[in-house]
Amino acid sequence: MHSGISPAIFKHRGSNEGKVIAFDKDKERYTLLKRTVAEMGASCVECVWSSFLDTGHDDERYLDVRGAILDPSCSGSGIVTRVAMEGERAKSGRRQGQGKGEDVKEGGGGEEKGMSAEEEKRLRSLADFQFAIVHHALSFPSMQRAVYSTCSVHSVENEQVVARVLDAHPDFELAHAIPEWRRRGEGPWLWREKVVRALPEDGTIGFFVAVFQRKEGEK
Repeated sequence: MHSGISPAIFKHRGSNEGKVIAFDKDKERYTLLKRTVAEMGASCVECVWSSFLDTGHDDERYLDVRGAILDPSCSGSGIVTRVAMEGERAKSGRRQGQGKGEDVKEGGGGEEKGMSAEEEKRLRSLADFQFAIVHHALSFPSMQRAVYSTCSVHSVENEQVVARVLDAHPDFELAHAIPEWRRRGEGPWLWREKVVRALPEDGTIGFFVAVFQRKEGEK
Protein backbone atom coordinates (compact mmCIF):
# COMPACT_ATOMS: atom_id res chain seq x y z
CA MET A 1 0.00 0.00 0.00
CA HIS A 2 1.27 3.47 -0.72
CA SER A 3 0.14 7.07 -0.83
CA GLY A 4 1.86 9.12 -3.52
CA ILE A 5 3.24 8.39 -6.94
CA SER A 6 6.88 7.30 -6.82
CA PRO A 7 6.81 3.99 -4.91
CA ALA A 8 4.64 2.25 -7.50
CA ILE A 9 7.49 2.48 -9.98
CA PHE A 10 9.72 0.04 -8.15
CA LYS A 11 7.53 -2.99 -9.01
CA HIS A 12 7.89 -4.45 -5.56
CA ARG A 13 11.70 -4.33 -5.61
CA GLY A 14 11.85 -5.45 -9.22
CA SER A 15 10.26 -8.86 -8.65
CA ASN A 16 6.75 -7.85 -9.77
CA GLU A 17 5.42 -10.18 -7.08
CA GLY A 18 2.98 -9.58 -4.25
CA LYS A 19 0.53 -6.71 -4.46
CA VAL A 20 0.93 -2.94 -4.28
CA ILE A 21 -2.11 -0.68 -4.00
CA ALA A 22 -1.22 2.86 -5.07
CA PHE A 23 -3.48 5.78 -4.14
CA ASP A 24 -3.58 9.26 -5.59
CA LYS A 25 -6.56 11.60 -5.42
CA ASP A 26 -5.21 14.05 -8.03
CA LYS A 27 -6.51 13.11 -11.50
CA GLU A 28 -3.39 14.19 -13.39
CA ARG A 29 -1.01 12.39 -11.03
CA TYR A 30 -3.25 9.32 -11.08
CA THR A 31 -3.19 9.28 -14.88
CA LEU A 32 0.61 9.60 -14.85
CA LEU A 33 0.81 6.83 -12.26
CA LYS A 34 -1.30 4.47 -14.37
CA ARG A 35 0.74 5.21 -17.48
CA THR A 36 4.04 4.69 -15.64
CA VAL A 37 2.85 1.42 -14.13
CA ALA A 38 1.74 0.18 -17.57
CA GLU A 39 5.05 1.18 -19.18
CA MET A 40 6.96 -0.63 -16.44
CA GLY A 41 4.87 -3.76 -16.83
CA ALA A 42 4.15 -3.60 -13.09
CA SER A 43 1.24 -6.02 -12.99
CA CYS A 44 1.52 -6.23 -9.18
CA VAL A 45 0.43 -2.57 -8.84
CA GLU A 46 -3.23 -1.61 -8.57
CA CYS A 47 -3.81 2.13 -9.06
CA VAL A 48 -6.66 3.75 -7.17
CA TRP A 49 -7.96 7.24 -7.95
CA SER A 50 -8.95 8.19 -4.41
CA SER A 51 -7.63 9.76 -1.26
CA PHE A 52 -5.73 7.28 0.90
CA LEU A 53 -7.45 8.86 3.91
CA ASP A 54 -10.80 7.60 2.60
CA THR A 55 -9.80 3.94 2.99
CA GLY A 56 -11.48 2.15 5.89
CA HIS A 57 -9.46 0.27 8.47
CA ASP A 58 -12.17 -2.41 8.57
CA ASP A 59 -12.32 -2.76 4.77
CA GLU A 60 -11.76 -6.44 3.94
CA ARG A 61 -9.48 -5.49 1.02
CA TYR A 62 -6.92 -3.98 3.39
CA LEU A 63 -7.14 -6.16 6.49
CA ASP A 64 -3.96 -8.05 5.58
CA VAL A 65 -1.88 -5.06 4.43
CA ARG A 66 1.47 -5.22 6.25
CA GLY A 67 3.51 -2.40 4.72
CA ALA A 68 3.10 1.16 3.46
CA ILE A 69 5.27 3.67 1.62
CA LEU A 70 4.08 7.20 2.29
CA ASP A 71 5.24 10.21 0.31
CA PRO A 72 2.48 12.76 0.90
CA SER A 73 2.41 16.30 -0.43
CA CYS A 74 5.12 18.48 1.09
CA SER A 75 6.64 21.93 0.65
CA GLY A 76 9.25 20.67 -1.82
CA SER A 77 11.77 22.89 -0.07
CA GLY A 78 14.52 20.34 -0.64
CA ILE A 79 14.13 20.71 -4.39
CA VAL A 80 13.97 24.50 -4.17
CA THR A 81 17.08 24.51 -1.98
CA ARG A 82 19.04 22.50 -4.52
CA VAL A 83 17.99 24.73 -7.41
CA ALA A 84 18.95 27.84 -5.43
CA MET A 85 22.30 26.34 -4.44
CA GLU A 86 23.17 25.40 -8.01
CA GLY A 87 22.33 28.94 -9.06
CA GLU A 88 24.62 30.34 -6.37
CA ARG A 89 27.40 27.99 -7.42
CA ALA A 90 27.07 29.12 -11.01
CA LYS A 91 27.19 32.76 -9.96
CA SER A 92 30.18 32.09 -7.72
CA GLY A 93 31.99 30.34 -10.54
CA ARG A 94 31.48 33.31 -12.82
CA ARG A 95 32.70 35.72 -10.14
CA GLN A 96 35.75 33.60 -9.41
CA GLY A 97 36.49 33.39 -13.10
CA GLN A 98 36.67 37.15 -13.09
CA GLY A 99 39.04 37.15 -10.12
CA LYS A 100 36.46 38.70 -7.82
CA GLY A 101 34.77 35.62 -6.42
CA GLU A 102 34.17 34.37 -2.94
CA ASP A 103 33.29 30.85 -1.99
CA VAL A 104 29.60 30.28 -1.51
CA LYS A 105 28.83 28.83 1.88
CA GLU A 106 26.67 25.75 1.57
CA GLY A 107 23.95 26.03 4.16
CA GLY A 108 22.33 23.12 5.91
CA GLY A 109 19.08 21.84 6.98
CA GLY A 110 15.77 22.21 8.51
CA GLU A 111 15.51 25.42 10.47
CA GLU A 112 12.60 27.68 9.60
CA LYS A 113 14.53 30.96 9.76
CA GLY A 114 13.27 34.20 8.31
CA MET A 115 9.92 32.67 7.43
CA SER A 116 6.78 34.75 7.04
CA ALA A 117 3.68 34.01 9.09
CA GLU A 118 1.92 32.88 5.93
CA GLU A 119 4.70 30.46 5.02
CA GLU A 120 4.77 29.08 8.55
CA LYS A 121 1.00 28.56 8.47
CA ARG A 122 1.32 26.67 5.19
CA LEU A 123 4.01 24.42 6.63
CA ARG A 124 1.89 23.68 9.69
CA SER A 125 -1.03 22.77 7.45
CA LEU A 126 1.16 20.45 5.39
CA ALA A 127 2.54 18.86 8.56
CA ASP A 128 -0.99 18.20 9.83
CA PHE A 129 -1.81 16.44 6.55
CA GLN A 130 1.43 14.45 6.64
CA PHE A 131 0.72 13.34 10.20
CA ALA A 132 -2.79 12.30 9.18
CA ILE A 133 -1.41 10.12 6.36
CA VAL A 134 1.09 8.30 8.59
CA HIS A 135 -1.39 7.99 11.46
CA HIS A 136 -3.96 6.50 9.09
CA ALA A 137 -1.45 3.98 7.70
CA LEU A 138 -0.26 2.78 11.10
CA SER A 139 -3.87 2.26 12.20
CA PHE A 140 -4.47 -0.65 9.81
CA PRO A 141 -4.76 -3.81 11.92
CA SER A 142 -2.01 -5.83 10.19
CA MET A 143 0.39 -2.97 9.49
CA GLN A 144 3.95 -3.89 10.44
CA ARG A 145 6.18 -1.36 8.70
CA ALA A 146 5.75 2.04 7.05
CA VAL A 147 8.25 4.31 5.32
CA TYR A 148 7.62 8.06 5.51
CA SER A 149 9.50 10.40 3.19
CA THR A 150 9.47 14.03 2.09
CA CYS A 151 11.55 16.22 -0.20
CA SER A 152 11.54 18.91 2.49
CA VAL A 153 14.35 20.32 4.63
CA HIS A 154 11.98 21.69 7.28
CA SER A 155 11.88 20.01 10.69
CA VAL A 156 8.16 20.74 11.02
CA GLU A 157 7.50 18.36 8.11
CA ASN A 158 10.12 15.83 9.14
CA GLU A 159 11.26 15.19 12.70
CA GLN A 160 8.28 16.98 14.24
CA VAL A 161 5.85 14.80 12.28
CA VAL A 162 7.75 11.70 13.40
CA ALA A 163 7.55 12.83 17.04
CA ARG A 164 3.79 13.31 16.77
CA VAL A 165 3.36 9.89 15.17
CA LEU A 166 5.40 8.13 17.86
CA ASP A 167 3.34 9.84 20.57
CA ALA A 168 0.12 8.71 18.89
CA HIS A 169 1.34 5.14 18.26
CA PRO A 170 3.26 3.76 21.25
CA ASP A 171 3.00 0.32 19.62
CA PHE A 172 5.43 1.49 16.91
CA GLU A 173 9.09 2.47 17.00
CA LEU A 174 11.68 3.65 14.50
CA ALA A 175 13.90 1.27 12.57
CA HIS A 176 17.41 2.48 11.73
CA ALA A 177 16.92 3.77 8.19
CA ILE A 178 19.83 3.40 5.72
CA PRO A 179 22.51 2.85 8.41
CA GLU A 180 25.37 3.63 6.04
CA TRP A 181 24.06 7.14 5.32
CA ARG A 182 26.14 9.78 7.12
CA ARG A 183 23.66 12.61 7.67
CA ARG A 184 21.04 11.85 10.30
CA GLY A 185 18.11 13.72 11.85
CA GLU A 186 18.07 16.97 13.77
CA GLY A 187 16.55 18.12 17.04
CA PRO A 188 16.47 17.04 20.70
CA TRP A 189 15.07 13.53 20.20
CA LEU A 190 17.14 10.49 21.15
CA TRP A 191 15.85 8.68 18.07
CA ARG A 192 17.17 11.30 15.64
CA GLU A 193 20.06 9.00 14.63
CA LYS A 194 17.52 6.54 13.23
CA VAL A 195 16.12 8.90 10.59
CA VAL A 196 17.82 10.12 7.44
CA ARG A 197 18.35 13.60 6.08
CA ALA A 198 19.89 14.47 2.73
CA LEU A 199 20.95 17.93 1.59
CA PRO A 200 22.21 19.28 -1.74
CA GLU A 201 25.80 19.15 -0.52
CA ASP A 202 25.34 15.38 -0.25
CA GLY A 203 24.89 15.27 -4.02
CA THR A 204 21.12 14.93 -3.92
CA ILE A 205 18.03 17.01 -3.24
CA GLY A 206 16.91 17.87 0.27
CA PHE A 207 15.21 14.72 1.50
CA PHE A 208 13.99 12.97 4.65
CA VAL A 209 13.22 9.31 5.46
CA ALA A 210 11.83 7.63 8.57
CA VAL A 211 10.89 3.96 8.92
CA PHE A 212 8.24 2.97 11.45
CA GLN A 213 7.99 -0.65 12.58
CA ARG A 214 5.61 -2.34 14.98
CA LYS A 215 7.22 -3.28 18.26
CA GLU A 216 7.76 -6.95 18.93
CA GLY A 217 4.89 -8.50 20.83
CA GLU A 218 2.42 -5.85 19.67
CA LYS A 219 -0.55 -6.86 17.54
